[in-house]
Amino acid sequence: YGRNLKTRWHDAHSKATVSTDPSGYWRDIRSAKICISTYNGSAPIEILATGQPMVWYLDPSFFEFAPRFDEIASQMISAKILFFDKEECALHVNSIWADVYQWWSDPSVQTVVNNFLLSFGHTGRRPISRLARAIAQFE
Repeated sequence: YGRNLKTRWHDAHSKATVSTDPSGYWRDIRSAKICISTYNGSAPIEILATGQPMVWYLDPSFFEFAPRFDEIASQMISAKILFFDKEECALHVNSIWADVYQWWSDPSVQTVVNNFLLSFGHTGRRPISRLARAIAQFE
């Protein structure tokens, strides 16, 4: 491990795109057929907020979750967005590859995406004003 991540990814998956250009981050997300997130950070929220199709694989031995995540996690598992098993995740991506949007545009999948964003994404109008009001509550 270490600083050779891009080289290691390219060696293992020659067709994979590994972006190291911060200005290309949004372009890469928007041009992807499907995004695959493997980390519990801001990327899944950012990807889902763009409306791009995404699956989220998390290794349960690396991540712990607050109890408030349990309900939405269960919904995401049912919608085949969240996976704790990499083989299941890969099988799902393979099964939808021919028409990712047929799966992604399904109303039940979009309901789960919207529920997730309502709970964790804080999307909407005037985010800076909402953030300022939230901070002001602690003054």
